[in-house]
Amino acid sequence: MHEEIKAYHITFTGGPDDTLTNRIQIKLTGDSKKTLAWIRFYDPRAYCEPDCIKNDIIIMHLPVAMFQSVYDVLLNEKPIYIHFTKNRGLLNTSQEPVGEGVDESPSPDVLRNREEADRMLAEQLRIEQERAREVEEQRRREAQITQRRYYGEEQQALEEYEQRYREEQSNRKAEERRLRKKNYAVVKVFFATDRNFTPSPYPNEKFGSSRAEVSYGTCDVSIPRDHRMGELEAPSIWKLEFRETPTKHVVLLDVSVLKEDKFFYDLSARVRSSTNADAFIFIHGYNVTFEDAAKRTAQMSYDLGFDGAPVF
Repeated sequence: MHEEIKAYHITFTGGPDDTLTNRIQIKLTGDSKKTLAWIRFYDPRAYCEPDCIKNDIIIMHLPVAMFQSVYDVLLNEKPIYIHFTKNRGLLNTSQEPVGEGVDESPSPDVLRNREEADRMLAEQLRIEQERAREVEEQRRREAQITQRRYYGEEQQALEEYEQRYREEQSNRKAEERRLRKKNYAVVKVFFATDRNFTPSPYPNEKFGSSRAEVSYGTCDVSIPRDHRMGELEAPSIWKLEFRETPTKHVVLLDVSVLKEDKFFYDLSARVRSSTNADAFIFIHGYNVTFEDAAKRTAQMSYDLGFDGAPVF
């Protein structure tokens, strides 16, 4: 196949950098506007497809850096031929003397064509740059909207949770005031333990002595009104006391197991609501039971007048 090129048509394609094999396309036509070939210019790091012939049309692939050279040949040389050999498309001119046209000025028609082509190229580049700026601005606005929506929803959820927590704290303090009238106070402590959870209905039997996955939660512990600092009041057979009574003894009243995220949210909220944003952690020994650890943590918090988050 060996045909003379009579006309050409240039197409530019926008999009992300380094992704297209047809960033610029030049359509070459011959007599009767018959399509002879397509020259496709690919981005520097895009995959380069092999040259081929499809439906008697040559498909050439060149790097985008060669566009200006091909454009200059199409603009200034005549005749120009396209043919396909050895699995490659070839674009060439007729044989000409060396130095032809060195001292010649281009004709007015050539100048006008060149100026028009340059103007079209500049306009196309301006349009592509403007389009890229618009796309980038749209992405930036969408990112800002998404960010505001995300943080807005997060902030709203946080405020709602803190409001609920303040209400719970208010109810807890009201309950504590009510309980004080019964001659005992209730101290809430937080726990994280790797002892095994049991289905027992009794708070002092909720956790055994075997190892298991870490559990999180809170305990309610009663402190009697006549509590003596440092003491863990318990039933005494010498006083004919055979069972625990909140008005006389330090008693583990309730154990609530929480999900990990709920536990840390409650814990952080308790810390933030305290006077000095404080927490203390009681690390007990291996032989200390879960019940005794909860009682000792509550007793220390009560004796210290601690309004932060007691944890064991």
